[in-house]
Amino acid sequence: QRVGNIGCLILGGLMLCLSACGAHKPADFRVVLPADGLSLELPPHWQAGLANGDVRYSAHPLDAAGQVIPGADFYIERGIAPATDEVPALTAYAMAKTADLQALNRDFRQLQSQETPLDGQPALRVQREYSNTSGSYRESAVMVVRNHAGYSFVGRARTTDFDRLQPDIQKLLDSVRWQVAK
Repeated sequence: QRVGNIGCLILGGLMLCLSACGAHKPADFRVVLPADGLSLELPPHWQAGLANGDVRYSAHPLDAAGQVIPGADFYIERGIAPATDEVPALTAYAMAKTADLQALNRDFRQLQSQETPLDGQPALRVQREYSNTSGSYRESAVMVVRNHAGYSFVGRARTTDFDRLQPDIQKLLDSVRWQVAK
């Protein structure tokens, strides 16, 4: 009987511990991209994706079952900032990225555009909608020119999912930090 009581106590304690652990919200995970001198915080229900070429980093939100939400992602793209005497580099980079997006999609609309710093760097924040053969999308993006490179930080989702994912996308964009060169 005494062994049974101890077993019940251990089992009860274990169940209490597991329920307490389940109630604890996992913390964001800081991702560091040393080659680009930046970092950001990945929410706990997002998973890292693949990076290749100009795409330096990508991540995808997960639904309650742990499956990737189709058509939704966050990515960081790096390219050459166009050099021009007539137009500031940030403006030229933003114009080039917008033209690329317009050329690849239909029903393109820029909903909002605002100059605002990103971790102390001049930046342009935009929100836009477009459609293509995969569906209709909305995205929030921040464009920055730093050390002669243009960076686009983009969070996008199908228009039906965007409002639900917007807080995470905004959190990802706001979490970008430039690392101090040593």
